Order: sequence, then C-alpha cells, then structure tokens
Amino acid sequence: MTVSAGEALTGSDVARDRWGRPLITPPGGGKPIAYTRVTTLAKTLEDQSALTSWKQRMTLEGASLRPDIVTSAAAHRGDKAQLNKLCEQAMEAAQAGAKATIGTALHKILEKIDNGEDPGPTPQQHDADIRAYRELMARTGFRIVGCEVFLVLDDLQVAGTADRVLQRVSDGMLYIGDLKTGSIEYGGLSISCQLACYSNGLVYDPATGQRQTLAERFGGKVNEDLGYVIHLPSGEGRAELVEADLAQGWQVAFGSVSARAWRKDSRKWLQSTGLKVDAKAMPQAETLPIPSEQPQTDFRLMRSLELAESLKALNELWRNFGAEADTECKAYAKTRHGELCQALADQIAAVRHDDELVELWQEHGAWMPPDLVDLVKAQHTLINAL
Repeated sequence: MTVSAGEALTGSDVARDRWGRPLITPPGGGKPIAYTRVTTLAKTLEDQSALTSWKQRMTLEGASLRPDIVTSAAAHRGDKAQLNKLCEQAMEAAQAGAKATIGTALHKILEKIDNGEDPGPTPQQHDADIRAYRELMARTGFRIVGCEVFLVLDDLQVAGTADRVLQRVSDGMLYIGDLKTGSIEYGGLSISCQLACYSNGLVYDPATGQRQTLAERFGGKVNEDLGYVIHLPSGEGRAELVEADLAQGWQVAFGSVSARAWRKDSRKWLQSTGLKVDAKAMPQAETLPIPSEQPQTDFRLMRSLELAESLKALNELWRNFGAEADTECKAYAKTRHGELCQALADQIAAVRHDDELVELWQEHGAWMPPDLVDLVKAQHTLINAL
C-alpha cells in the first residue's frame, strides 16, 4: 500500500532559522523556538575520522585538478577564511558532493513512487536501483503508511523528518524506516540514534503547532526498540533491509544531549587568573626606559586592556576610556584586538556543528570585524556540505 502526498506533513513545510534549524511552537503555545535537527544530534558522538580522511583526500584530488587553487592557496597563506573557500572549491572540483546529490534525487524519486505519483522520466543508470527498491519493499511484509513525516521530540528539543513509517501487515505494528543510498558501514551509532528519536517523536503540524502520536496518526502500536534501514547504494542496483537497534540508539540520544551540554559549558571550565607574562614584549634590561611621570589612568587602562577576554569587553572598555588613552595604550589596544580576533578565528574554524556556530555568533557576532563574519559564513557552508 502506498500513501498519498497529503497524508503527512514534511520537513519542507516547517519554517527554519538562518542556520536551517526548524522553528517549533512550544507545546503550550508561544513564540516558535529553534530545535536541534535530529541528524545533528545523532552525529554528536560519531567517529568523524573516516569522514575527515575522505574530505582530505577529496580536497587533495580537487586541488590536483585545479592549478589555480594551488596558486591561490600559496598567495593566501594564513588567511583562514580564503583558504576555507579554496578547500570548498577543491572538493567541488573533485565532485565530492556528487553522491549526495544523486542520493537526494533518488530519495525524491522513490518518495513520489511511494506516494502513488508518477516520477516522470528517470535516469537510465538508476533504473536498476528503482527496480531493486520496489522488489525489496514488496517482499518485506510491510506497507508504507507515511513518507517524509516531520516529527518533534519536545523533551530533547529536537526535530526531523523520518523517511518512512512502515506498518507490518501481519499485526499492524508501526516501525520507522530510513532510506540510505550511501555506505552505512560506520553509521550504526548515528542511524540508530536518529531512528530512536523518530520512534519516540510526535507528528507535528507547523500550521497549528498541534502534535499527534504516530499511533494516533497512522493507527497501530509503535515499536520503539527496533527500526529498519532500507539500504539502496546508488548505482549498484541492489537493496537490503537492515535492522537498527533503537534501544541502544535511545541511550546514544541522551548521551549526545549530555555531550552537547558539556561542550557548551566547557568553555567556562578554564578561566584566566589574570597573571600573564609575554617575554617577547618585555624590553631588555639594558634598554629599560627611565620612569616618567605617566598618568595613573594610563596604567589602569593598559591593565584593563590586557585582561579583556572578548571583543565585547574590549569594545566596551575602549568606548568608556579610549578618549583618555595615550599613544602606547592605543597601540596596545590594537594589538589586543588582533589577538582576540585570532583566538576567535581559531575557535570558529574548530566548530563542527551548526548549533555551536550559532552560539558563537550570538555571543560575539555583534563585535566581529568583516573578515570574521566571512569566516563564520564559510564555516556554516562547510558544515552543511558534510
């Protein structure tokens, strides 16, 4: 049995913030708030080493095809924002995103088929994939009762779209199904977590903010311990039904929430004592200047500039006392601004999740110079390309 396109609301119906996070009306009503995407939560604890190595290989391959990128990289050593852009261009040259694009297209074609729609002409090289999918689904003993169903999990403030809701013909039991067109060899952690969240989620109506359980929406009890991956490697003409352990995935979900909270709080776990020594900035003993009568205000301002730990603090300090600064204080303020910008640039470049980038932006964005703003945009693009 196939479902009609209007039976369930999809993620495309949901408003999103600038970072792509779904905006969800709270259960009790009120202003919509941004929920973390289920896929983002599911990747929190995932080992990224294989993905990182793949990205490095693709970047190197792309650079080998584009001598202009190599030349530009040599000309922009130390410019992190520009180098990030060049890495993106190199990955594009290596067609790093080609499989993801094909996978998205296959998802859309199969969604139309399962909704009883005519997908129209399809690329001949994927005819075998489509046949394999249809044959597999005909043999599973399931009927598809929901396609691209948008779900929220209010307790964890996460939301996302389940590819399929399956119903076993023999007893009416409901299961979450996930269509994967790439490798799942290293995906057990994130996939099980993702499906566990969906199995415990509520179907969400973005127009009204109303929620329904999967059982209310589709009828039947939901299996929260077992889900299914429909593995259809694009271009290989084969399909397989794979079980996913959602009991383990549910534990991963709670562990991921804790890890994200720790990651955020850990920025406060190391605090400066204010005691610092920069030997390079210290004059040699034989060249110590003769003490001069310097206003007390300059000494206090210099010390305050040194202790400023953020662009916001530095800007507020300068706004209040900059008019009283002498030449030495002005020069040091400029140096301190550069140090803080570099530290913030390193922090931005190390971010691997949109939510962390949002938090950095909310804390520092109003005081960022244009080059840091460009770096945030480039990092956002890079994160969402993964």
